[in-house]
Amino acid sequence: MASTYDLVNYDSDEERERHPIVPFANLASAAFFMAGLLEQAGITYGLMGGLAVAFLGSNRATRDVDMAFQASGKMRDIWRIVEPEPRLIIPNTKLVSNIVKVFVRTGPNYDGCVNVLHVEVDLIESGKFVTT
Repeated sequence: MASTYDLVNYDSDEERERHPIVPFANLASAAFFMAGLLEQAGITYGLMGGLAVAFLGSNRATRDVDMAFQASGKMRDIWRIVEPEPRLIIPNTKLVSNIVKVFVRTGPNYDGCVNVLHVEVDLIESGKFVTT
């Protein structure tokens, strides 16, 4: 079962002060872990943001993983995937939103990463562009 964090009192500035740099290995580990969960559930996803361009060769620094997904059950499908997963830290509330911020535990006990870090992953429900 995933552990939880208090979404209302979460302070991203405090997190940045504690860990000013998130190593690429930890970011990649978190991205591959989440990709595996989404693939296993049959959910279409795409990596976006700073990590996506880093995988393409950019030297842009980033601190988190941004993933867009498309699921028939919308956010319900994501909650069904993340809630039972012990490697994740998830919000203690389900706010009405199309984004959920989870943290993936990375480090020697989980993968080949040297540094023990909780990497932020933003799961963003993809939308459809409609014109009239």
